[in-house]
Amino acid sequence: DADQTQIDDDGAAARPSAPAAQSPIDPNRYHQLLSRFVDGRALTERVVRTETNAYPTTTREMQGAAAPPAADAASAARAAEQKARGNECFTSMAYAQAAVYYTEALALDPSLFACLSNRAACWLKLGTPEKAIDDAKACVAQDPTNTKAYFRMGLGHHAQGEYREAVEALLQAEKHAPSSGPMKKQIDEAIRMAQMKASKQANA
Repeated sequence: DADQTQIDDDGAAARPSAPAAQSPIDPNRYHQLLSRFVDGRALTERVVRTETNAYPTTTREMQGAAAPPAADAASAARAAEQKARGNECFTSMAYAQAAVYYTEALALDPSLFACLSNRAACWLKLGTPEKAIDDAKACVAQDPTNTKAYFRMGLGHHAQGEYREAVEALLQAEKHAPSSGPMKKQIDEAIRMAQMKASKQANA
């Protein structure tokens, strides 16, 4: 039989004569899926992007990111103290103890989102980037403009060899970062390195 598809002079593919009517493609039928281990179980979930958080997330994560209840005055004050102790330990390079203080602060006042970002920095220093990514994601779920959380998320992905994901997170950090200063320089350098690694990884 003759080939039913021909090439027009302008290079476009011509359809067979009297084609059957076709329904338009429904973009909602095609979804990006994400597979990973969660609490020891392999899960495959649909990726969701929101207007307030361009970094890919899932419905399960969004439901778990409901705004925490406000702490009472006494708990908030104790949480602030624990956060300050965590900052002191981090400055002294006592990263494990700093993570403990940040965890205690969050238990007292879950609205201290900065403690999630700070604890992510601890995990990076302690060589557990997967924990850093989890804390950074939890932070930006509540505070979508937190530059440091996106930055630490990017560093976590970079440490795990997930360079494409690192670039995505670092670009979000750049988006919310000040236009100049040390943080901007760190982000720009991290983006350059992650993009170079991602390019090599794609061409390997």
